[in-house]
Amino acid sequence: PAPAADAYADEAVARRQEQLFLAESEAVRAAEERAQHAVDAISAAVAAAQDEAARQRRAAHVAAGEREVAERAAAAEELKQYNIMRAAAARLRELEARAAAAEDVANAEA
Repeated sequence: PAPAADAYADEAVARRQEQLFLAESEAVRAAEERAQHAVDAISAAVAAAQDEAARQRRAAHVAAGEREVAERAAAAEELKQYNIMRAAAARLRELEARAAAAEDVANAEA
């Protein structure tokens, strides 16, 4: 009877050790799965941040291009206004010279 009891006890210990091993293996697998989910979430967050940074770079590039175009247009408009005023001043000097000449002629005839 004693050897049978010892064999039964040994078998129970072996079953308990196997159960512990399986439980520990399952805990390790679950931890690895959680870690993989965390890594996946971090990877997704990094990818989203990279996409957002790229979008912001593109927007900044577009804004810089638009600003450059606006600055060139403003400079061109400023030059156009300057040329118009210069031409108007020249025309005014011409008209004043003609008026003075006409006045001189009128005074000479009088």
